Amino acid sequence: MAGSGSMTRKKILLTIESEFLVASIPTAIESPRCLPVDSHLPFCTRMGVESFTVPNFLNQSSVEEVQVVLTKWAWLLRSNCHYSLEWFFCLLLTPRCGPPGLPPSLPCRSFCEVLRDSCWTLLDEGRLPVECHSLPEEKHDGYRCLSVSNQKGNGRLECHLFCS
Repeated sequence: MAGSGSMTRKKILLTIESEFLVASIPTAIESPRCLPVDSHLPFCTRMGVESFTVPNFLNQSSVEEVQVVLTKWAWLLRSNCHYSLEWFFCLLLTPRCGPPGLPPSLPCRSFCEVLRDSCWTLLDEGRLPVECHSLPEEKHDGYRCLSVSNQKGNGRLECHLFCS
C-alpha cells in the first residue's frame, strides 16, 4: 500500500547450522544508515572497519542482530580454515558505509565458494551463513563484489586496497 508506510516483504530462508533464519528482504529500498563498529564486533575493527551499513545482506539492522550470527559462527572464525574468512564475514555482516547511492561491496560468489571449499570439512553439509549462489558473480554488471584466491595472502592488505 503506497503511502501507508507499510512495505511489501519477501521471505527467504538462510541456513545457519541446523536452524533456519527467516530474513525479510524488502522489495522497496530502505534507507541505509551507518552504525559504529564497537567492541562487540572486534574482528571487523581489526580489518579497519569503523562503521557499517544497515540493513546488511542478511537484512539485519542492529549490532545485536549481527552478534547473533557471529555467535553462531564464532567456532568457524576461530578455526582459521581460510586466511580471508574474517574478511568474508565483515563484508557480509558489517559492510562499510560508503557514499550515498553506492551499494556496499559484497563478497563475490567465487569468494564464498573458495571459503566453502577450504572449510568444508568443518561445515555442516558444506553450509556457510549464506548460500553462495545468492551472492553476485564477479563479472556482474552494475554491482561490485570482492573475491580472493585460495592462495595464502594478506587479507588485511586486500581489504584496505578494495574496501576503502
